[in-house]
Amino acid sequence: RFPPSLTRGSTFFRGQQQLLGQLEHHRASWICCQKRCFSRNTMQQEKFALTRDFIRRSLGGTEGYFVTGNVVGSNFDDSVGKGLDFNNMLGEYEYKSRLDELYMSIGSCWLTPTEIFAPWYGRAFARYIHSLLDEYQPQRLRIIEFGGGNGTFALNLLDYLREADPEVYSSVSYELVEVSPLLEARQRARLAA
Repeated sequence: RFPPSLTRGSTFFRGQQQLLGQLEHHRASWICCQKRCFSRNTMQQEKFALTRDFIRRSLGGTEGYFVTGNVVGSNFDDSVGKGLDFNNMLGEYEYKSRLDELYMSIGSCWLTPTEIFAPWYGRAFARYIHSLLDEYQPQRLRIIEFGGGNGTFALNLLDYLREADPEVYSSVSYELVEVSPLLEARQRARLAA
């Protein structure tokens, strides 16, 4: 049973229908990507492909997902990394409605918890890491993040460390490992600001 504000004609349901259309588009793109990988000369010469090779070519090869320019998140503006204002939401339906609006505004149907719960997700990790420093007492804190997306997690984690412990912040080494040139540029821009 839906509350009166959520009827089948509401923007919530129209948005869901559009999202399903986008999901179908992404599924079709993935199938095309798979076909491209199997039609390459190297794949045609092989009788079969190991899963790891197929994934490597599909995602990071010269025509792979992460280098073609259609990477989810590479076109987000800075408002996405600010998360949702949970304190002013009335409940689950408003949360879903706001999330739907966010997805529609960015033209995507997938966000990581880092983006949705920013800045709290990255700050929670930072707080936990910071709590371990007294116990382990490393000479220098080194963090390596693989696939850092828009850099939201790194930004939120480093912001927490800067506020909580400027001494640790000044000596931290944060490395982002990214295969997408688009997302790498986005990370550099966000973290340099």
